[in-house]
This record gives sequence, C-alpha cells and structure tokens, in this order.
Amino acid sequence: MSKITEQQRAQLLHMVRDAKQDCLDCDGCFEHLAEFTELELLGQPIPEAMQIVQQHLEQCPCCQAEHSMLLDAL
Repeated sequence: MSKITEQQRAQLLHMVRDAKQDCLDCDGCFEHLAEFTELELLGQPIPEAMQIVQQHLEQCPCCQAEHSMLLDAL
C-alpha cells in the first residue's frame, strides 16, 4: 500500500476543514455545471440556488478540472 504525500495530506486536511454542511456532491455539481458556467461566461449574477455549485468547485479538484475544460470549450 502506498503512502500519501505530504501535499496530498495537506490538501485532504484543507478539504475537511473547509467542508460545508450542505455540500453538493460531484454528481449534483455536474448536473448544474453547464448552466453555472454559462452564467459565469455571460457575466450574469449567480443565483443563490447556484452558489452551492461554486462552493463545491472551491473544494473539489476533480470538478474544478471539469469546469476549466468546459470554460475552454465554450
């Protein structure tokens, strides 16, 4: 079994520390990611209901990568 690196350990601790109680999971984030990204690109305000997507993106490197690819594609 491989050990986690110090960087991975720090990232995990950061994610746990900053986790919010009502977080969206990755599947839920993906469901709303296109709409969120469109609003972002159009410079539209992000509705309160969509802010949970932004909170998830701040914590999830996997979804951040997906969001980045979607931004590049659009």
